[in-house]
Amino acid sequence: MTESIETPGSSAARGRNPMAYLPIGLVVLLGAGLRIAQIDQSFITDEMWSYHEATLPTFGGMLDFVRGDEEITPPLFTILAWLAGRISDSAEVLRLPSLLSGIVTIPIVYAIGDRTLGRRVAVTAAVLAALSPFLTWFSIELRAYSLAIMFVSLSTLCLLLAVEDNRFRWWACYAAASCAAMYTHYTSAYVLLAQLAWVLVLVPASRRPVLLANVAAAVAFLPWLPGLIDDLGSPSQGIIGRFAPFGWHNAVAFTGQFAFANPAFTVRDYLGLGVELALFLGLAVGAVGAVIGWRGRGQPGDAGTEPSRTRDLVLLVAVACAAPVCVALVSLLSSDQFLPRNLATSAPGLLICIAALLCAGPLVTRVVSTVLVVGAFAFGAVRGLDPDYQRMHYDEAGSYIDATVGPDDVVLDIAGLGGLQADGEPIPAFDSLDIQLRKPHQIVDSATGEEVQAAYTMAAGSRLFLVGTTPLVELIRSALELDGEPPVEQRSFEGSMPLLIEAFDIPHGATAPGPTP
Repeated sequence: MTESIETPGSSAARGRNPMAYLPIGLVVLLGAGLRIAQIDQSFITDEMWSYHEATLPTFGGMLDFVRGDEEITPPLFTILAWLAGRISDSAEVLRLPSLLSGIVTIPIVYAIGDRTLGRRVAVTAAVLAALSPFLTWFSIELRAYSLAIMFVSLSTLCLLLAVEDNRFRWWACYAAASCAAMYTHYTSAYVLLAQLAWVLVLVPASRRPVLLANVAAAVAFLPWLPGLIDDLGSPSQGIIGRFAPFGWHNAVAFTGQFAFANPAFTVRDYLGLGVELALFLGLAVGAVGAVIGWRGRGQPGDAGTEPSRTRDLVLLVAVACAAPVCVALVSLLSSDQFLPRNLATSAPGLLICIAALLCAGPLVTRVVSTVLVVGAFAFGAVRGLDPDYQRMHYDEAGSYIDATVGPDDVVLDIAGLGGLQADGEPIPAFDSLDIQLRKPHQIVDSATGEEVQAAYTMAAGSRLFLVGTTPLVELIRSALELDGEPPVEQRSFEGSMPLLIEAFDIPHGATAPGPTP
């Protein structure tokens, strides 16, 4: 009697006892809990663009804004956020599209791993996806990244299913998921191109249907082609290069954030030196085990010897590398685009490849590497619950201002110093404080130096509250010659970037001393 060996995608795998899916169900619940626990964080920076769009009164007005120069992302996520905004403008409701897509990505990652490298790799990859600080961050980000990650992952899964049995329904699902990914975020194109290249090179029997599916997806995307052309020529395209120019240092730091931390912290700052060393030691042990395992068996993971495994592993590596490599090339040849968020669509592929590395060797290396790496991810997941490692706490700052600022006091919000749209209005990305306030106050959004001076003059005979990141508060305090005076009120709120509030008594009849930056 021969032993039945379960291989990825086999009938045995498809007919598995339903209780076998209990572990992945628990993993999904874990990932959902981690995300839901953090969903009430303040909206910051680019999220305020989506907040502005989602709270516009009409559907047409929202689409017009998305088509404008201010927004350089396709419309699908904004449409979903706008629909959520018909229910409420709270963080919990507006972030539902990101939250749900982030949770759904976890079982999709499992399914991809199960159909390619086996259940051991699939479960490990799903655990990494559930714990990933990077995926968790974007699962509660009011931007399109989590939705794009889900659609790209779904496109990868549907492609694997279509290649396996060549049924029309899977090719149609692959085309629909690919088109939806492009309608969500342009960086999806990098992974979609990697998928297409994989089929054309390694799966010749599927060349015709994959080309037809991509043509169908491209035709469905044609209505947004004018928007794509406008976005490529938007003045906003050059912004990244001003504060994060592409270079070796940023490339290494941002890749580390994309893989092991979140967009607000480097790996060292987020995990600490000890956990960082444990993480990379675990990866090194996994790599040694992979060499031993591959030399002994010729392939990673569970038992079984299918030639398609190597082919499928090539797809996963291509998906994992697609966004980082393509974004680096774009940054070298055109405007700088290398930020962790623009690498996001490759995150699921990267996590499956890490899981494959951990599961590739003999038992001892599998245990040691998995404990170290999964332990580091678990530490990162718990750290994400710490307010000091979350988004800037404009909610707490707003509550403090509501409780402290009097009717004659002036609040100078200097988060958006120097930020104006083409029509002269302040950029929505700098309205994070405004939407948190529950009482009326004299608020000056300091988009220009003249407004800083105006706020100082308005506060004569009362108090001037400076609100912003520590460097900006120190800059304005110095420009207004307040350095020598102790603040009458001072409060700091930790987070990805600490917020500082300082209040100063301004004498009657005072005017701002000289020009401000």
